[in-house]
Amino acid sequence: MKYLNQILLLSLSAAIVSCGGSGTEDFVKEEDALAGEVMAIHDEVMPKTAEVNRLSRQLDAYYQNNKASISEEMDGRIELMQRELEKAEDGMMAWMTSYQQPEVLRETLDHNAIMEQLRDQKKSIQGVADQINTSIKEVKELMAELPAQDNESD
Repeated sequence: MKYLNQILLLSLSAAIVSCGGSGTEDFVKEEDALAGEVMAIHDEVMPKTAEVNRLSRQLDAYYQNNKASISEEMDGRIELMQRELEKAEDGMMAWMTSYQQPEVLRETLDHNAIMEQLRDQKKSIQGVADQINTSIKEVKELMAELPAQDNESD
């Protein structure tokens, strides 16, 4: 009987290990797929940081060249937009600093924790993308309202 229990235990262990192998491959595929979605959002919005930087410089140049004639209300709106652009750019830099590839996560986390972290990263980069897109849109709208004096300076 003892011998039979050992054989059953050994057989069960072998079955678990063999299933774990394909499960691990499936886990890696699932993790890599989600990481791909995360990076697709990043890759779409990252080039827009150059536009954020350009708009910030244009807005600053406009302000510097026209600050004597800018109303207090417009001064406040320009300042707010400058902060929003800076916040958008800082958000991207912070996200890039904190992002970890699945290969790195696999060193210390199990599949469920990796998936949770990747879902959090996807939500975070989507927030960064929304912030960048909104900031660009709002600054362009503001710049369209500004009188034509030196509005196009770089």
